[in-house]
Amino acid sequence: MADQPTQVPATAARPSDCVSKSSEESTSTAAEKTSLAKHYSSLESIEQHRRVIERCAEALRTTYKSTGSYVPMIPWVDDDSKHIDEIYSGLMLETEEGLTDSERRSRVLETYGEIFEVKTKNGDPIHIAILKGEPGRGKSTLVKKMAYDWAVYIRVLQKYKLVFVLKMHALEQGCDVIDAISDQLLPWLTSSDRRVLDLYIQDSSDKVLFLMDGFDELMTSALCESSFGSVFHVLHRKKYTGCSVVVTTRPSHYANLYG
Repeated sequence: MADQPTQVPATAARPSDCVSKSSEESTSTAAEKTSLAKHYSSLESIEQHRRVIERCAEALRTTYKSTGSYVPMIPWVDDDSKHIDEIYSGLMLETEEGLTDSERRSRVLETYGEIFEVKTKNGDPIHIAILKGEPGRGKSTLVKKMAYDWAVYIRVLQKYKLVFVLKMHALEQGCDVIDAISDQLLPWLTSSDRRVLDLYIQDSSDKVLFLMDGFDELMTSALCESSFGSVFHVLHRKKYTGCSVVVTTRPSHYANLYG
C-alpha cells in the first residue's frame, strides 16, 4: 500500500464510532477466560492471568494517549511536538492488489479502517498490510493515529484487545517479540507476566494488532533467514499467525520484507 499526503481533513469521530470501556471489556472477558482455561485449571489462576492482560491493555492505552500521541514537527527540536489530532489531516491510501503486473490494480481507500477489511480473491482476510511511502509522507503519523484511536475507544479498532506499536529502528533481525514489547512498551513485565502475554497472543491472536513502524530503519542491514527471531516470524506468518500486522517502510526496502 502506498500512502500520500492529502488536503482532505480528518473526519471527527461520531458518537457511534466510539465504544465505552465497559462495553468493550464485557464482550471479551468470557472469550479470554475460555482461552486461558486451556492452560490453567484453577479459576483463581485464570482470573490472575486475565488481570495481567487487563493491566497490559490499560498501560498501552495510557501510553498512546499521552507521550505516544505527540508527533515531533522538527526532529532535532525536543519540545516542538503537536498532538496527533492537531496535525492529522488524513492520508490517501492506495492499495496495490494482484501478484503479477497484469493482475495488479489500484484502489483508493476512504479511511484507514479499510486496511483491515481487504480480502483475498477467495474472500479470506489479509492479516498483514504493508504501508510504503517516501520519507515525510505520513507513515509514522498514521501509526500514531491508529494507536491513539484504539486508546480512546474509536470503534474501528475495538476488535483488538491489545495493540503494540513497535519501533523497528530499535530492533535487529534476531529480536524476540515479547522482549521488544517489554523494552519499548511494558518494562514492568515480570517473567511470569511475559509467559502470560505470550500465551494470550497465541490463543487470542485475532484480538492482537502489531503496528511495526519503520522496517527500513531496522538495525540489521544484511538479513539472514537463519538468524530471524520471532519479530520476523510474525512478519512471515510463522508465529502468532492469526494476529493483524501493519508494517511501514520506504519503497527502497519493500522487497526486503519477503525477499
